[in-house]
Amino acid sequence: MLLFKNDTQRVVQTVQPKPSLITCTHHEKCGGVQLQVTEAECKNTTCCDIGGVFAIMTITECQQKRQEYALKLQEKIIEIKSRPRTIIQPSYTQPLQMDGTKCTTSYDYLGKLVTICRPTW
Repeated sequence: MLLFKNDTQRVVQTVQPKPSLITCTHHEKCGGVQLQVTEAECKNTTCCDIGGVFAIMTITECQQKRQEYALKLQEKIIEIKSRPRTIIQPSYTQPLQMDGTKCTTSYDYLGKLVTICRPTW
């Protein structure tokens, strides 16, 4: 579009057409939301699953957040594996002894077999 201020000066103004909007529908896990966005924006967004939590974000953001989540999960697994292990064994009771004692055998926190006998009344 050309606009003339006067005979000696010419002003050129370019009018950009507004981008057309489309309805972009996301997966029901992200609420099935329908957004009015450009086609390029719609193609660049996704319903991203990060550890069972769903959110609408760009594809690039989704990839980054998934990598961050995977690293944190891996760190947590390493931390859990490095903890000292406690072996829990079920205890069992031996039948009543002839002399009136009852013995219980179980494993302590170090995994050592321990038998405790107490008198029964």
